[in-house]
Amino acid sequence: MGAERITLNERIEDEGNWIEISTLRFYISDVKVYSGRTSWQYPIRYLLIDLEEPSSLILKNLPQKIDSLTFTIGIDSTTNISGILDGALDPINGMYWAWNSGYINFKLEGKTSLSTNTNNGFEFHLGGYLPPFQTAQNKTIKPNSNSDLIILIDLRPFLSSIDWSREPNIMIPGEHAKLLSEVLPHMFKLKL
Repeated sequence: MGAERITLNERIEDEGNWIEISTLRFYISDVKVYSGRTSWQYPIRYLLIDLEEPSSLILKNLPQKIDSLTFTIGIDSTTNISGILDGALDPINGMYWAWNSGYINFKLEGKTSLSTNTNNGFEFHLGGYLPPFQTAQNKTIKPNSNSDLIILIDLRPFLSSIDWSREPNIMIPGEHAKLLSEVLPHMFKLKL
């Protein structure tokens, strides 16, 4: 959250309010690295990033020289209709609704003083692959040096785009899930 590091289930004071994150999970897919005129595809197509699993926060064995890095936040429509899969896409991970609604691309749960729900709770399970409410988003990052590539994920743009008095929960595909999903690429920034 801005300069504040998030630890699960610890309260953060932010601009006169407080927030406590209990779950932060999302899918990254189709990671590609571009270096000069060549491109390289990350060998694992679907990655489940989970703040509860620190090892999921690191991509290993990337090429040394990176001119740009592209990825999708979420799961493509073809995979959504492929039925139950395994690995990162296994429903046991809690990121799958059902065959007709598909995967949850981004899941954020917790409590905040801004929420009008009982016990200040909130749940945002963003997904959907059917037009016009597709929620998978693309992101490109261009490093400005050859040092370690560290990408920060700042929740502030996402949280500040929520109308807390109207909708402290989104649990189904639709217009509101799509609009909030369009904010997700703005959370990913290079550490300078």
